[in-house]
Amino acid sequence: MRRLPRNRSRALDVGCGQGRLLRTLAARVGDVTGTDVDAEMRRQATERCARLTNVQIVDSRLGALDGPYDVVTTIAVLHHLDDDVPTAEPTMPYDELRAVVGRVLPGARMRRRLGFRHTIEWERRS
Repeated sequence: MRRLPRNRSRALDVGCGQGRLLRTLAARVGDVTGTDVDAEMRRQATERCARLTNVQIVDSRLGALDGPYDVVTTIAVLHHLDDDVPTAEPTMPYDELRAVVGRVLPGARMRRRLGFRHTIEWERRS
């Protein structure tokens, strides 16, 4: 959370699950949207965030969401996305993945973590 962009009025949590991250984001971002393909996860997230007036849980595909967003989070989600969303295969070499990230998110910084886990930091330019 300490690396959130300064200008952060809207956030999207893709694969929001039970809504734990939504609650954390809600204290730091003006409007927070969570989406998950699993109806039970959306129900739990809705219950967890019921008192948070700046959080909404939606059942929407990524392409149907009303952006833009200043913050987008995905935790253990990319391998669950449909084929219409471009993702990198786990076999992609790190340098090639870094090049793809650089094309999609200009100025992004990527850091290798354990296994095929990476942290990508990017702030949209004003």
